[in-house]
Amino acid sequence: MTHPDGLCYNKLMARFSLLPFDQILDGIQETRAWYEESLGIPTAGTRLELIHAKTAELIRDLNSSLIREDIVERWSNFDTYYAISDGAGFGKICREIRQIGPNLLPKKTLRAILHGPLSPTDENPSDGSVNARNLFAELELAADLSEKGIKPSGFDDLQFDFDGVPFAVQCKRLMSPRSVANNIQRAYEQLQRNLVTDHHRGLIALTAERVLNLDGRILRVEKEEDLLSEVHRLIEEFRTRFGHPWWNFVDTRVVGLIIVLRFLCYTVRHNVIGPAYYVSFINLASPECLQASELKRLQALTSYLQRAATAGTIPL
Repeated sequence: MTHPDGLCYNKLMARFSLLPFDQILDGIQETRAWYEESLGIPTAGTRLELIHAKTAELIRDLNSSLIREDIVERWSNFDTYYAISDGAGFGKICREIRQIGPNLLPKKTLRAILHGPLSPTDENPSDGSVNARNLFAELELAADLSEKGIKPSGFDDLQFDFDGVPFAVQCKRLMSPRSVANNIQRAYEQLQRNLVTDHHRGLIALTAERVLNLDGRILRVEKEEDLLSEVHRLIEEFRTRFGHPWWNFVDTRVVGLIIVLRFLCYTVRHNVIGPAYYVSFINLASPECLQASELKRLQALTSYLQRAATAGTIPL
């Protein structure tokens, strides 16, 4: 079956989370307290403790009398990028996932995401050190959707309901350009096993920061249009570089892909560096294949998310 090469963009205004570093630190501290006091899971010696220490040290330097250029040179590295980005992600996971009832709370997954190295450049696929970040990507997406009003209904893999239809999401963290097509195919095959009825629908979520070289990057934004234009450019780059392996899908229950973009953003107007987290949808539902209702539902989902994101953030 041939699918249209159309994009259902999450067409947000150019907005992102204006989280100064001290607010990110507050979220990290709140997360550690939640883990230890509510979940009974210690965080000493974990990646979360490393993120806490790195972020606190950065803030001390920024508040010191050190020369700003020296600070920038010292902290311009992958560890800093991931401490800030993942610190913000842990804070969001804490705020959203803790609202879930005890019967649904993915405590085993929450314990697992504490582990692994600070930077994924130090991961070793042969020893399982990649698993923590794979699960973290899934929970971060669940928390982002929850923040926008789409509450998770399960975590094996991520599940939610929209418009009376149960959705299953297979999340894949893309580690290298050569693995993209294989990851998409594996996600498709796993979704086919997870979609237990003809009423279920599936989405494939791909985190693309590493294959698009966004880790360690800080985008400078002077006006609102800059950020949205860059998001669209990155999605087009993804499609151009990695082709269209989804054209081979034949199961019409798999209706779309979610491309997750994470990067740091410096806003000139506010003089703030903060984390940007975007989800964009690639539509796989074709009216020519009698999927007009599927396309309409996916468009409604993206519109719902963009309204919620616009209401919950601050213009640049």
